[in-house]
Amino acid sequence: MTAAHQEIGRFCLQETTIAGIQRAFADGSLTARQLVELYLNRIEAYDRNGPEINSIITVNPQALEDADRLDRDFGNNGLTGPLHGVPVILKDQMDARGMPTTLGSVVFRDYFPDRDCFVTEKLRQAGAIILAKATLGELGRGDTHGSLFGSTKTLMTWTGRPADLREVPEPAYRPIWARLPSARRVSLPSGDRPLGTALPASGRLPVWSAGEGSTPAGRGSQGPWVP
Repeated sequence: MTAAHQEIGRFCLQETTIAGIQRAFADGSLTARQLVELYLNRIEAYDRNGPEINSIITVNPQALEDADRLDRDFGNNGLTGPLHGVPVILKDQMDARGMPTTLGSVVFRDYFPDRDCFVTEKLRQAGAIILAKATLGELGRGDTHGSLFGSTKTLMTWTGRPADLREVPEPAYRPIWARLPSARRVSLPSGDRPLGTALPASGRLPVWSAGEGSTPAGRGSQGPWVP
C-alpha cells in the first residue's frame, strides 16, 4: 500500500463517499482510526513531502483520540450520527476547540479559541472528526499566501492557465465546497470533506470545484467565526 493508492480490504480511499465509509464501518472492514491514519498519511506524503502542496496549517493532535472514541461508541451503539467517523478539514478561520484559529497569520499563531464555532459544533454532533485546519489568504484576503505558512501551490495560474504541477496525482474529487486556496485540499483529498467559506474574491479567482458545491449560509454562518 502506498500513500498515493491506499486500500484496506475492499475499501478504496480515493473512490470513497460518506456512504461508502459507513458501509465499511458496518461490515467491519474499516475503523475510524484506520480512516484517519490513511488521510494523515496523505497529508504527510503530498502536503508535507512530495509535491509539497502546503495546504494544511494545523493537524488536529486529538484526531486519532477522537477516532478511537468513535470506534468504541460504534462498538457499543452503532453510528453516532450521519457523519460518524468522517474526517473533515476546516478552513482556518473557523474556530475548533483545542486548535488555533490563525487566519494564516503569525499575528494569530497562538490564538486558541475556548469553544467551537456553530458549524464545528454541529459537525462534531453529527459524528465528524475535525482532522485539520486548511490554508487561506492571510486574514481571509483571497489569495494563496500567509505569513504563517508561506504559499499554497495552486492548480492554475492567475491567468487561468494550468500551473506546472506535473508531479501532483489526480485523485477523486469529492468536496462539499471549494474555493482558492481551500480547493487544494479537494484536489489532493487529505480529508474526506473540506469545508470553506465564500469571500468577496471568491467569484473572481480561478478555482477547481468538483460539482458538489454549496456555500455555508443561513444558520451555518453563525459565530464564533472570523470573517
